Amino acid sequence: MSLTKNEKGGYFIAACGRAGYSVATDDGVFQYSPAAEVEALYESFNPLPLAQTDAINLINQAAGEARIRYTTNSPGQDATYQLKLQDADAFKSAGYPESLIADYPFINAEANANNTSGEAAADFIISTANQWKLLAATIEQVRRAGSNAVMAQTDWALCLIAAQPFIDQLEQI
Repeated sequence: MSLTKNEKGGYFIAACGRAGYSVATDDGVFQYSPAAEVEALYESFNPLPLAQTDAINLINQAAGEARIRYTTNSPGQDATYQLKLQDADAFKSAGYPESLIADYPFINAEANANNTSGEAAADFIISTANQWKLLAATIEQVRRAGSNAVMAQTDWALCLIAAQPFIDQLEQI
């Protein structure tokens, strides 16, 4: 067998490089060495899993960028959001006891920061959490559907094409 062209893309070229083989094109002519080793690698090489991983990583990156447009990206902030919601739910369940607002530190902090009542602060936190939950579910649905579409591909060259509509959709969220 003699290779006349590379139909397995950059993934194959990268695999050859990792194996220490030389592969290049010179005026459109496929040049490689050592010949037997490169040809054997070419016969067995399947770029599909690598293309799928790369396409899914792009979808995941777009999902992360969509999420960050609506949240604060700093260490510990996710835990803070969860604690605020727990505090708001507990404050509401207790009947919004303004006399005990100090027992609910996140409600107290939110009320003081916004110069509002504990009830208004708790309701704002709960409402924001519910809105985020719907948005996060939408992002996750698109992310998972995109990953599934990529994994359904049997041709490595179609993985990015399959991913692109989902990436575009996530960029619009």
